[in-house]
Amino acid sequence: MLSDNWEVYISKIDDIPTVIRINMDAKKTGFPERFPECMILTLTVLEQVENGFPSPQELTRLQEVEQAVSDVIGEEGILPVSLTSQDGTRDLIMFTNQPSFLSTRISNRLEKLEMTAEMYQLGSPSNSDDAWAWYDFVYPTERILTYIKGRNLVAHREKSGDVLEIPRPIDYFAYFETKEDAASFALVVEADGFTIISEDKVGEPEGKDNYLVSIQRVDMPTYDVMSDIDYMLYDVVSFYQGRYDGWGANVIQDDSAQ
Repeated sequence: MLSDNWEVYISKIDDIPTVIRINMDAKKTGFPERFPECMILTLTVLEQVENGFPSPQELTRLQEVEQAVSDVIGEEGILPVSLTSQDGTRDLIMFTNQPSFLSTRISNRLEKLEMTAEMYQLGSPSNSDDAWAWYDFVYPTERILTYIKGRNLVAHREKSGDVLEIPRPIDYFAYFETKEDAASFALVVEADGFTIISEDKVGEPEGKDNYLVSIQRVDMPTYDVMSDIDYMLYDVVSFYQGRYDGWGANVIQDDSAQ
């Protein structure tokens, strides 16, 4: 059974903005060996809003179809990825060891939902030696994983009662292989309003995390603010061959609400 470790993010596939919902653990639990064949169910978005994504009512319908398909898959496979693109489609990427049998079962269920042939396509991708390459293709990059980690941290703070709109000192951390790269990074971010807290040698010469740079700036730890900062720092750190290690700050709660 799949874990409950799902993430949602927006990326571009063939230059088309796409909302990707993916199970982060699907490839870690032996599923590629158990379910080696890939199948893709493409659903047509019948009612779109201005940006090409489904309307709220249509999204509900698509989610109901996805749930029905998930129920059908059962022991014959798993459904670890769904994609909703701006061009009016929703792809459900599933894996199985019985593609013909599963195809028949899914088609029968869709017919019971009164879905016509114009409303969906079901098939297997061609010209792929590794069916799970489709999963790898939409798995978050390191840059997007940094965004997801930061977003989840903001969500955790929000649940704990943090008043995110209150500015406070926020500490950021990055590791570098060489002292020169660490110093160059420090100069760049200092010009962007960050204070350099420390530049410490922490690793061995043969390692990559040899120098830790800690920086600080007063910001609001809201979703939008932290997403922009995470992306920016990831890009700058990567330019200097480093590893961005995220951020931390004090939780500030609203005393009047207690």
